[in-house]
Amino acid sequence: MEVSGWDEQKYDALTWIGKCYLKLEDYIQAKNAYFRAIDLRADWPMAYHLLAETYMLEEDYKNAVQWFENGFKIPKPDIASGVSNPNLTYIPLQQLSMCLFQLGRIKEAIAAMKQALEFDPQNKGLLELLAGYQALQDKIDVAKAYIKIAKYLDKYEETEKLKLLSDSTPLNLVDSKASMELK
Repeated sequence: MEVSGWDEQKYDALTWIGKCYLKLEDYIQAKNAYFRAIDLRADWPMAYHLLAETYMLEEDYKNAVQWFENGFKIPKPDIASGVSNPNLTYIPLQQLSMCLFQLGRIKEAIAAMKQALEFDPQNKGLLELLAGYQALQDKIDVAKAYIKIAKYLDKYEETEKLKLLSDSTPLNLVDSKASMELK
């Protein structure tokens, strides 16, 4: 790697070294390689996304989101203009979406997944994840509505109506935290 005088080759070598460490689950060394690549070419997004992926694999979703977002702020290199590189488009968007989901930021996860689908609209895996996120968001919205009504009824001591509301809780909310708040 030190033989090359081109930053681009050193950058590529560092990202490949990081990927090798990632495969070996040596996350510290992988991150070190990606940080060195970023130091070398801070204007290229690939190492940011790979660093974020490493944090994601460590289940450090907050740092992963930060590094994905940093990578998306950087314009893609126009080396292969007109060619869509999935490692710079839908793959990091999908991974960002998964991290946002893990942090409970469901609406943002849905938005990121929709962005990923712009690059690969027929991708079955992305479509299934999006459907799952949207179904969960729908349940959350229903649960919030039930809680809002329950708080209103409780405020005015409408115990009979509160009992009816509790009994009418949809089955998909019965075991949820929101349902427990109603009872």
